[in-house]
Amino acid sequence: MYFVRGIEPPACLDTALIDQGDQLEIDVSKLTPDLVVKNLTKKTTIPAKQDLSEREKTMLKAGGLLAYTAQGH
Repeated sequence: MYFVRGIEPPACLDTALIDQGDQLEIDVSKLTPDLVVKNLTKKTTIPAKQDLSEREKTMLKAGGLLAYTAQGH
């Protein structure tokens, strides 16, 4: 599980379904405006929205800022 600093998290539509300590997963291979957040702890999914710039999407797909920078961006 990764937390990428400096990038706004997706706006979950129902955060009541997330508790502290829950493991969440977001497939960053297809960063469309409508995302699905998987709550691995509870085996549920939560619809979400994202509004990332193209640079932020590339950074996420690279594995974060350090990996993005190491790739020469």
